[in-house]
Amino acid sequence: MKSQKEAVYEAVIDATNLQGYNQQAINYRNLVDNDPSLKKDIYRRVKDMFDAGETGFKSANAVTNNPKSLDPYIRGLVNNWLRKDVRLNGGQLYTAKPQQEVQEVQQVQACECGAVHTSNPTFHSDWCPAG
Repeated sequence: MKSQKEAVYEAVIDATNLQGYNQQAINYRNLVDNDPSLKKDIYRRVKDMFDAGETGFKSANAVTNNPKSLDPYIRGLVNNWLRKDVRLNGGQLYTAKPQQEVQEVQQVQACECGAVHTSNPTFHSDWCPAG
């Protein structure tokens, strides 16, 4: 059984038909993001690999217990490996956002009207009567 990473890689390569190109020089993520039909084809190919048992899960989880949750899982899986796999992202080393930056985005703000939100305070003031 192939890993999920290899399943995504194979689906992207097969769907794009770019095997003859220098794969380190191509950013497949940009290519896929700009072609919705290509992205759907890649999702279908990965789903077919799950259905055929060519790839799967190491252990039972919420996705394996609910077949309807497989489609969103596959979308996330493909997008994740398009971003992280150096063979697919143009050879760029993936680095996660620094934790401080993530915390700043998630900082909760309170308003006089009692609303608690994490959105842009300027946007909130556009619709909030207390803003």
